[in-house]
Amino acid sequence: MTTVHRNALAWMAAAGAALAAGITNAATLNVCLDVCTHKTVQSAVDAAASGDVIVVRPGRYVGNITITGKSLGIVGVNLLYGAFFKHHEPDTLVESLLDNLSTQRIEIDMIEFSGIEFRSVDNRVMSLKLVQLGLSGAAMFGAHGQVLQPAEVLHRRPVLVERGSFRPVTHVNMDMLSSANDAFTKSLEGTDSQGEPVQLLEITMRNLMASGEIDYRDFLARADMMAATGKIVLISDYSEYYRLAAYLTRYTAEPIAVTMGVTSLIELFTESYYKELEGGILEAFGRLFTKDLRLYVYPLRDHVTGQIKTVENVEIPGSLQHLFRHLVGRNRIKQLVAGLPPEHPARVLGEREVERLSKLARDGEERSELLDLPKMPSLAREG
Repeated sequence: MTTVHRNALAWMAAAGAALAAGITNAATLNVCLDVCTHKTVQSAVDAAASGDVIVVRPGRYVGNITITGKSLGIVGVNLLYGAFFKHHEPDTLVESLLDNLSTQRIEIDMIEFSGIEFRSVDNRVMSLKLVQLGLSGAAMFGAHGQVLQPAEVLHRRPVLVERGSFRPVTHVNMDMLSSANDAFTKSLEGTDSQGEPVQLLEITMRNLMASGEIDYRDFLARADMMAATGKIVLISDYSEYYRLAAYLTRYTAEPIAVTMGVTSLIELFTESYYKELEGGILEAFGRLFTKDLRLYVYPLRDHVTGQIKTVENVEIPGSLQHLFRHLVGRNRIKQLVAGLPPEHPARVLGEREVERLSKLARDGEERSELLDLPKMPSLAREG
């Protein structure tokens, strides 16, 4: 986690290592030129333990800073330098965290700017920048747009994820998540799982960069719509589901569920997606289902034949039908019963309605309205 203040420059000592994710008992060490215990930054660094917070008050501090044997790492120095000299360019400040480092050496799971100098900074964009630069694998936001610490949100909690474009958020999206949550919660009854499932709406970086680069205005519009549902928003660089599962299991040992439509289920069984793995699809599925993870599949109505495609009758291409049926038999892939009335358009049209509304948004027929709304937009209606 990294916190940057302009008037009271705060350096999160844990920023230099992903190990900081689980630290909750951090101490705060103040540095100033008069009444503070520490008169130099070096004094505070020498006294700090991994995860402690060093708050540097405004003033002129002379001397080099040496960091050895602690999780602060070079990124701490970069952050301190950036807070003093690059505070007027937040994008550049974030990029400067990588000076003399590589993304293989550090991970920053959260960054937050506060103070009068940063009043125009949207922390969601800064967190997205972390993911874009490879400094973090994912960013998480709350219903009010606040940046969240994944370790705190997911710790010892069951997790339910729905991946999508959410362009816009539709009744289909919410019916899928609600139905999956009901089924998932019921499956946890009588187990040792603690608390209600954390519900996440996820967009991947691949989706955000579908046009070649990130449209930050589009990103914020989608983030606002997703936040309007009251759910937590997750932006991840884990386009493969097995990598998403590995990320989530870093923070929780509780069951994990993913809800998807039939079309996404078929894509999941596309062998060409896993060519980079030596073991191919079998290795990918071994990683995906290694913990207590299950898939809840939303039905789809074939617009040509009118047939409702479900887990029971979907045809997986090639020789993977046996693998698919094995996972169904082991209750790792489950049919989802939608919660809306049978005649509701979202229930009848399923993913086709999601695709239609997404196309409308891409073509601009709904885009301007969604972007310019001063308040959180309501869910899009089917029709």
